[in-house]
Amino acid sequence: MTLQVLRFAHVMALIVWLGCAAGEIVMELVLWRTKSAARQRAYIDLHRIVDLTVEGPALLLTLVTGTLLLWQRGYLSDTKLWPRWLEDKIICGLVVAAINIVCGFFVMVRARKTDNLPGNAAPLSDSTIQSWHYAVISTFIGVPFAMIALWLAVNKS
Repeated sequence: MTLQVLRFAHVMALIVWLGCAAGEIVMELVLWRTKSAARQRAYIDLHRIVDLTVEGPALLLTLVTGTLLLWQRGYLSDTKLWPRWLEDKIICGLVVAAINIVCGFFVMVRARKTDNLPGNAAPLSDSTIQSWHYAVISTFIGVPFAMIALWLAVNKS
């Protein structure tokens, strides 16, 4: 695989991943303000579906293509070749990926708890589901790391 094709695949996967994450932040903010039980359930289920079908695969493809780019350029065999900005970008990117994986776990648990909620009650009125919702919201801490990695990618590479 040529370097240009690999770089293109990496950038496209990254765009899809970050686009999903940005959309999910908006979705979570709308969910928080929604009073309708049916809409809360729909947003919770939609977040789960997006994580499983789009965001998760895009995250995996981003990690794989990023690793292949490092390997093709010889950075994996000799880390002394790494420019400082690349090291910082990789660290920030891996922090974001780890936080996103944790968020995915929180999203799945919250959705499972919502599926088991009896009746037509609003999921966020249940204290357990609300706790998992707060856990999902807490993963927004990854946004600054994503912005730093993106800034380094645009301005240093």
